[in-house]
Amino acid sequence: MKRDPRPAITDMLNRIERLRRFDPDAVLVASPLSDERAIVERCLEVISEASRSLSDVSKARYPDIDWRGIADIGNVLRHAYDRVAPRVIADILRNDLDVLQHAVTEMLAELDRG
Repeated sequence: MKRDPRPAITDMLNRIERLRRFDPDAVLVASPLSDERAIVERCLEVISEASRSLSDVSKARYPDIDWRGIADIGNVLRHAYDRVAPRVIADILRNDLDVLQHAVTEMLAELDRG
């Protein structure tokens, strides 16, 4: 039986909203040990993991989203955390949240419509 993707989508949307509280420029210069960086990185990990719960069919409807990159950033943050360039995190905050939020909001609406 397939798992309901709604909880994963909701987690993604909640984490995107939380990430919007952070200034990308501040994250760029924040210490890797700062609470700010820890929160941002954890939100990205959750988004990454939740994205793996979405069906390939759903993801295919949004080809402009780098789904592989979303899944991969979680692995990078978990396994190569000491080599993550702050610029990469700042760029995600600046450039990727709007498109991802739109896509997962649409996915949720499609599910709710049945």
